[in-house]
Formats: sequence, C-alpha cells, structure tokens
Amino acid sequence: MVSQHTLRHVLTEPKDNFDLRSTATKNTKSEAWPGIEGVHTWDEFNLHTLNESYGHILDAPMAMDPCPMLRTNPEPDHLQITSDPDIRKMVDWNKSVLDATLTHAQEQLELSPGIVVAQSVSTREVPRVPLPGVSVRSGEHGQSVLDHLIKLDDFPVQNLVVGFGRTSKKWNGTSFLQLVNSSALKSGDLPKNISWPVKQLANLCEKANTRYGYIQTDKDVTVFCFSKGQDDQFGVRAMPIPWSRHGTKVLTTDLLSGGCLCWPCPLLRTEN
Repeated sequence: MVSQHTLRHVLTEPKDNFDLRSTATKNTKSEAWPGIEGVHTWDEFNLHTLNESYGHILDAPMAMDPCPMLRTNPEPDHLQITSDPDIRKMVDWNKSVLDATLTHAQEQLELSPGIVVAQSVSTREVPRVPLPGVSVRSGEHGQSVLDHLIKLDDFPVQNLVVGFGRTSKKWNGTSFLQLVNSSALKSGDLPKNISWPVKQLANLCEKANTRYGYIQTDKDVTVFCFSKGQDDQFGVRAMPIPWSRHGTKVLTTDLLSGGCLCWPCPLLRTEN
C-alpha cells in the first residue's frame, strides 16, 4: 500500500486557533533602533516559489507520519493568549514542526551534510533567547534578546533567522501591510506604534548578521527580509501568513515552519 503521509499533507492540516484575551498595550520602543524605509509586500514569498524547487520533496510518500504531535488535542488553557509571553506557545510549535521535518528535507536535498541546524526558543524558565556574542546592557529594552533563534551549529556561527512574539492587540502583519499599501498613507511615514516592532526586528537581524526574521502573533506569522541602505535606514519586505490558513493549495504557517524558516529554502533567496 502506498503511504498517505507526505510533508505537504501534514503541514497543511487545520490547526487550533488561539483565544486572545488581552487588552491593547504599547509596544517596546527604542530610538537606538534603525530606521525603516521603502516597506514593500514580499510578493515572491509564496507557494508557487516553494513548489517550483521543493514540490517533489513535499509530495514524496513517507513511510511514517513525521509530525504526530500536530494531531494532539491541547488543553483549553493552552490555547489562551493573555500577553506577549503566551505567544511562546506558538513559537514553540514552530520549533517543533521544524525539528520534525528538517532532517528529512536535509537528507532529500543533501544540504549541509554533517552540520546541524540548531534552534533556541524562549520558555517560562528562560524568558528570552540571547544572541550569541552580543551582550545585553541594562536599559536596552530587549534590543538583543528574542523568542526564536535558528542557526547553523558550526564555527563560525551562522545565524539564519530570528523571531519574536507579539499579541495581535499590539501588532499584526496583515494590518501592518494593509496600512503600508493604503492610499491614505500619503506621507509615507508609518505611525510609530506599528513601526516599533519592525524596527526592533531589524535591529535584531543586524546584530545577528542575518537579513531574515519573523514576528509571530496569535493571528499570523509575518516573515521579513531587510536590506541596509543609506544613512543606516533599512528597506523592508514582508509577507504575513494567517495562522488559520490550511489546505494544500495555500502556503500555511506550518509549511513555513517546516522548511521556509531554514536558510536553504528558495523563499529566502527570492531577493537575489
């Protein structure tokens, strides 16, 4: 009998939605973070791009289900979001999906043989993940700490992707891109409260020496590619992917976590 398990199948099933029970609060801010300019939708970050290069990997039959943890039934309390730290549950989900699928993808594509893609995520015991080699001074307001770090476990260290969480009451990618593309935004200046998380991520990416990062909310995952321009201003390309999206005809957050957050994926190379 032909196996019904494929990466595409298990990474596109419906997920439980999280229940947001948070009031709106202000975002962390720092005038030391870099400025942003030229914000654009990252249109090339899509399922078509993924399918062109890796569709055969996603659709190849597998002997067993690579992600049985995706079909567990979480306790109702686990699905409640009351503040930013609760978003760690979703970041940890991203880590689990990548852990479960990465080895298979690396073997099929013969990528970085013998080199481990390592991950660190924040937990209740370790509230924030520090960036290796970057000291955090008192009063930096989280400039150098994050919720998710993906790197090659090698020397020298190569950081691949950094990410952190926010409740959608404070920020979400869909609203951010809608505002950026709004004709009402004639001056080209983004309201400060909605731009602070993007500046914070740009700062983290610069410190980590990577162009790629993401912001996780209870509503979506927004992926970013930064390019440094004149006067230390950063050009931004971003694409939000709704957490609720599912089905084999769309790019889901689990497809993102199952490979697109890793450096070999062509979606992270579309700017070239």
